[in-house]
Amino acid sequence: IMDIDKFKTINDTYGHTAGDQVIREVANLLRLLSRDIDLVGRLGGDEFAVFLVDCDEVVSKRIANRLLMGMELNNFVYANQAFKATLSIGGTSGTMGKTTFNELYKKGDKKLYLAKSMGRNRVVF
Repeated sequence: IMDIDKFKTINDTYGHTAGDQVIREVANLLRLLSRDIDLVGRLGGDEFAVFLVDCDEVVSKRIANRLLMGMELNNFVYANQAFKATLSIGGTSGTMGKTTFNELYKKGDKKLYLAKSMGRNRVVF
């Protein structure tokens, strides 16, 4: 589970149209940096989820850090103004059939808030 750090500041500084553009670009970036077999989706607002299929926690952490780095390296441009945005990511793992979506979501959400409380722009598993 992840969200765009200080997204309200983007909306307040550049406008809601810029914020909408950032959400679309983040969705595309997450798709680009994830594997073809993974499921990428927007949960609402500035919150996204990437469900990684068939991988252990080591690979999950590697992919999460790739997503984090991709955001750090990306420049968003709106109305000829370039700016940066970062992600906070909360990761968890489970086994299909033994872990429900709600369990994964709750665990990931707790880790996401831990990442934010630790200063944002990071991955916490």
